[in-house]
Amino acid sequence: MILRREKSERSELEALVERQQEKIRVWRESPAERGGERGAELAELVTRAAALQAYRQVWRTVDIAAVTAAAHTDPWVALRALPLVDKGFSRLLGDEVIALADGRLSNYFETSGTTSAPAPAPKSTADLVVNTINFGEHWASFLGGARFAIVLINTPQGPAAFQFEIALNYLGIGTFRTWVDALRNDYSRVLAVIERTRPDVFAGPPSQLLNLYERAYAAGSRPPEFETVLLTGERTGPALRRRLAALTGATVVDASYGSSETGTTAVAVSADELRLQTQSFLFELIVEDTAGRTVTIAAEQRVHERGTAEGELVVTTLDNRFRPLVRYRTGDLVRVERATGGGLALRPLGRVGDSVDIAGQGIDQQLIENAVWGDPGLAVVNYLLAHDGDRVDLFYTSSAPVDAVESAAAENDRVTAAIRAVLPGAVARRVPQLPASAALGSAAGWKAARVIDIGPDAALADGAVPHLADVLRQTREFALATRDGEVVTL
Repeated sequence: MILRREKSERSELEALVERQQEKIRVWRESPAERGGERGAELAELVTRAAALQAYRQVWRTVDIAAVTAAAHTDPWVALRALPLVDKGFSRLLGDEVIALADGRLSNYFETSGTTSAPAPAPKSTADLVVNTINFGEHWASFLGGARFAIVLINTPQGPAAFQFEIALNYLGIGTFRTWVDALRNDYSRVLAVIERTRPDVFAGPPSQLLNLYERAYAAGSRPPEFETVLLTGERTGPALRRRLAALTGATVVDASYGSSETGTTAVAVSADELRLQTQSFLFELIVEDTAGRTVTIAAEQRVHERGTAEGELVVTTLDNRFRPLVRYRTGDLVRVERATGGGLALRPLGRVGDSVDIAGQGIDQQLIENAVWGDPGLAVVNYLLAHDGDRVDLFYTSSAPVDAVESAAAENDRVTAAIRAVLPGAVARRVPQLPASAALGSAAGWKAARVIDIGPDAALADGAVPHLADVLRQTREFALATRDGEVVTL
């Protein structure tokens, strides 16, 4: 796991491991509430946060002493006295924490920075240990027999790949951690390593897994098979999970949920359930009340009253004392429900404002993917949707062998019929390869990766960093040429 040369540091780490394991054991026995313990942890967190300049600026009018006193009695009352913070604040906080690290920083990570400036997400050893225990103690319930795993997460600047690797190692599972670049490490090399090592487990975002199978089919290689697929980094609906299960032969699991800023807020306990880590976080939801006003409520309170709750997730990190994050607006829409055996289960619903207008209709990821992957008879591996006014083109790759003009035409007719059920008049066309943007789901989000406006007035690179702007321009050129019949070689 994490090693330290000094014996005293090793002893401290071992004690932390044992405390977190015990914390999870107690939490499992009474997952909905840990008595006054969370209140005491929140009071300590607020005290630590109040010492930082970033918080002093946003808490100028807050009576910190009153908040910490209230936290011991009712943490939710204490939280409501504090303002919400956003990603811009998280960036300022990360910069300040780095400047004041004083030897506590063990790893520097960042958010991707694909569509906005990167936000620092530094970690201390304690942060990584707690997160590793949270992962491992939950994954152990369904990864007990695994031997070896491939971790293919193409964001080396973020914590996910490193955290997944040490969590798998914590469970005694060997790992090969890799990513794909333009020089030495393409998907063919990854496939060769998979053939050599025969991993039981794949860990990574769905877009990377789809790209891996695209390469295998294009090269005539044997597609890999796994026992378990641990997905992370992108929203995955039922249709996509079914498609990935068919491709891989594996049990497909939404492995975790969180962000570089917050850490891991929910962890899989089975193929069907993400458990909110209420032993390490406090969760609120931004919802509308009966009068249509926006209010923030405790997630577990809402679930206790109604059985389920939906809204934008707000996170307070009890265990991240190195970089305290209090009432952070994630921008993620979620559904929170009662978990099997107690506690809270999470179902991601996408990002705030994730819908996009196509041909006069509000379309989201779930609708498109239900169409292209909802029918198990369709062999679509990946897709790109290009729209221009009333015209919509779906470009897709397929795992089906094409040995005759008739079979290719029949496949295209079926895919066209499927997408027209959502977008009347849309045209589907199979292509040998999609542009690079289709591989960026975990980094750029669904809209930037797989939906592109190719109209003459489209602002394709609006707000994007230069390398994404270049990818989007190439995607536009591909779409404009391909929809008019040209076979584009990438």
